[in-house]
Amino acid sequence: MLKKSSGFIFAESLISLMIAVLITITLSYTVSAQFEMLHKYERKINAYRFIDNHIQSDKVPDKLTIKNYTYIFSKSDDLYQVRVNNEIYKIRY
Repeated sequence: MLKKSSGFIFAESLISLMIAVLITITLSYTVSAQFEMLHKYERKINAYRFIDNHIQSDKVPDKLTIKNYTYIFSKSDDLYQVRVNNEIYKIRY
């Protein structure tokens, strides 16, 4: 007759649970990092679009809020610049 060892099954179950939790944590971390990168690209695209709108028309306001980010436009002698929170996007001409 075979003797069943319940301790081995318990240890195997714990290891499987720890591996599953580790995979879940790793996936959630990488997905949140990807979303942060997408938000960064979205702010950059909106900033350059805002600069382009200013080049095409003078009727665009200097301060604009899109998705809770405030875009502030400024122009100097040879520089168009948009500040979004702590980031600055600029174009020289």
